[in-house]
Amino acid sequence: MGLSQVSGKILYSVTGLSRSDIAAIARARALQFSTNTQSPVKPEIDVDCSVIAYDFIRSRKSAAPAVADFLNEWALTGVIVNPCLDPPNKRPVCKQASIDRKSKCEKARIRSLTIRKEIRALSKKIEHERLDEEERVGLLKKLKKLESSCMAKEKHSTAVLSPTFPLSLKEALVGIGAND
Repeated sequence: MGLSQVSGKILYSVTGLSRSDIAAIARARALQFSTNTQSPVKPEIDVDCSVIAYDFIRSRKSAAPAVADFLNEWALTGVIVNPCLDPPNKRPVCKQASIDRKSKCEKARIRSLTIRKEIRALSKKIEHERLDEEERVGLLKKLKKLESSCMAKEKHSTAVLSPTFPLSLKEALVGIGAND
């Protein structure tokens, strides 16, 4: 859940911390509340891999290796990372973010269709009407901008995790030498 949804409940926020800084803070907090002083304390973090994967879906890299690298980067700071996954065929109903994501995807799909219509109209206008050079250049710039926007909307409308994501993530984690 992003901070924008609960911003009224947040007293303060800290930005600009590295993973190492956060790991050091977590170790200090774990040591503060630990009853066992004999062994070194390693804090644990649980990571919802389905949520993290959606951040990597739009990147050029496949989601499973990207999530595995993300988890590995946190593990290298000295914290124990516990990856959590949703059941393979169903996300829990309590994850309201998935409802928002679906509605945003549908809005993006609809917007991409309307942009496509504008692109077709502009293309016909450029092709069939007599235009002076300045007007033609302006329309070509607008056409290029619309095509870029349309591609982004179409990509956003199809942002879904593969059904094989849990298996791919497990293989990627094994590939980087992560423990079970």
